[in-house]
Amino acid sequence: MVQGYKKLTVTLAMLLASVTIHAENLIKVTLDGTTICYPARYSPDTSFTDALLAPVKDQLDESHGEQLVYIPATDMAELVQGYVESHANKYNPAVPHDIRGIVYPKSSFTDSHALAKKAWNIYSALKKPVIEKDEKTGLYKIYHFEKAIGPWHFVMSPPEKTPKNGFEPSWYVGHCGELVGSYDCQIDLDYKGIRYQYKVSEYNMALRAKIQDAVKLQIQSWESSCGHS
Repeated sequence: MVQGYKKLTVTLAMLLASVTIHAENLIKVTLDGTTICYPARYSPDTSFTDALLAPVKDQLDESHGEQLVYIPATDMAELVQGYVESHANKYNPAVPHDIRGIVYPKSSFTDSHALAKKAWNIYSALKKPVIEKDEKTGLYKIYHFEKAIGPWHFVMSPPEKTPKNGFEPSWYVGHCGELVGSYDCQIDLDYKGIRYQYKVSEYNMALRAKIQDAVKLQIQSWESSCGHS
């Protein structure tokens, strides 16, 4: 009963989001044959591309290149129960946990699992890789160097020294890096001709599966919105 209620709540939230999108200004983009129409407010005003295209932005209808797409934390909190909208650090009392990312055509990636394979084959690159269990998430960190510094890969289990089986994409979670007092992770989502690479804050990593489901539903709603634009 509770599970059914949760599903109904998410469905209603997505329906309301779709209705809202139809009332907003939309940006239309086609990537590898997949066309989406996402809210213009999800395109950050501070981006280099926005500044470059500002004189002609109103005339643009379609692009075949990558696009910056940010989903506000307030919107995500409506879609994912328990989503943490912000945190405080020594410079900012409320650092927003927007979903920040770029949509690419999938064909622009020669190997869509390149980072994951580096983690999978870390023993081929380093004699003594640093691998640590993160107690908060239950995931494993694989650092790029033989010291626990710099960015790391998050994976489901420690890599094998000599992998016996083929690479399993679901083993890889994301690529992460430190921020001021916290970290965020880049996570990939593939949908038809689109790859969306987006950032998830440390504070929401425990919800990463639910976030990915919500983001995928958003992309699907953007695709259907093109029929109403």
